[in-house]
Amino acid sequence: MDNFKERFPEQIVINLVDMSGLFNDPLSLEITDEFPHVEREYLKYIRHCKKNKIDIAGTVQFVPVDNYALNLVNTMKNEYIDAYDEEYKYIANVFCIRPSNIKFPIDNKCMRRGFLTIKKMADSIGAKVTIDSRVARWIKNDFEEIFMG
Repeated sequence: MDNFKERFPEQIVINLVDMSGLFNDPLSLEITDEFPHVEREYLKYIRHCKKNKIDIAGTVQFVPVDNYALNLVNTMKNEYIDAYDEEYKYIANVFCIRPSNIKFPIDNKCMRRGFLTIKKMADSIGAKVTIDSRVARWIKNDFEEIFMG
């Protein structure tokens, strides 16, 4: 397997995730292999949203890939997101996949709302953003419009 940080040199890597707690698409599995805490944070976020009656659709969770940075960032409220060192990197979990809709599982409205949140955060900390090529072919126009337009 390629080194994740080498394949994705950008500081924010977008990960489109399931809203029901299944962290099982190819990118999510790859992330879990290299950074197991990202899946744990994802599951905690889902529980946090349910407990606090927060509509999870279209929200974004920024999770640093470095374990030590987890102490600096509040991943439930996206507080203290910053360029914490020279090689900082975040996984931006965008909650926009509805598994009940097998034909079109990606909720485009939720995805675009998440992208706008990421764009605002990236601009505020001077970060570059990327998305996995396996997903990009389905959402390329939306990604380019928001991040490159």
